[in-house]
Formats: sequence, C-alpha cells, structure tokens
Amino acid sequence: MSFNSLLIHSCDIQAKSLNRTGYEKTESWTEIAENVPCRHDSSSNVKINDGNIRVNSDDDVFFFKPDVQIERGNRIVHDGVSFDVIKVGKLYNATTLHHLEVIARATDHN
Repeated sequence: MSFNSLLIHSCDIQAKSLNRTGYEKTESWTEIAENVPCRHDSSSNVKINDGNIRVNSDDDVFFFKPDVQIERGNRIVHDGVSFDVIKVGKLYNATTLHHLEVIARATDHN
C-alpha cells in the first residue's frame, strides 16, 4: 500500500493577509491551494504538565504529500471546518522527505 493511497480526503489551504481599510488593518484569507489530497485524523496525544495535571489535546493531524506548500499561520478548510495550522512536521525516510504531518486546531471563526 502506498502513502498516496492513504490520502482519502481533500482540503483547501489558505494564507492570511492584512489589508488596510482606513486606519484599521483587517484580516482576509486567500486560497493558495484547492482540493489538496490529505488525510485528516484526530490526535490522540495526552500531555502531562508539572506531573500532576493531565491535559487532553484537541488538536487534529493532517497528513500531506511532501511537496505541499503549507506553513504555520496558514489555514486548512476541510468539510466546511476551518483549522489553524499550529505546526508543520517534516518526516523523512532513510534518504528523502517522505510526508508532512500538520498539527491544526479547529476554529470557531471563518
């Protein structure tokens, strides 16, 4: 089974830009890639802080081909839900970049 066959979802990737309107700067999002093959999973990581407090992470994980252009601060739109990109991890095999693992958090705003 190839890695590409595991990418059963698709998403759009957006970048934020700031525009000046009068004296204010307003955010807007621009599509930088559409219908990007990916795989969306919920993270099952559990974090322990100070040895006494257990915090469950509500972050999600997206898997992408290694040539996808995505970075921290971008936004992923998947199934009508927007996710802020928190971290982009590059995973290598023995010789080359194999795939990207992106940690993202669902947002309440569009």
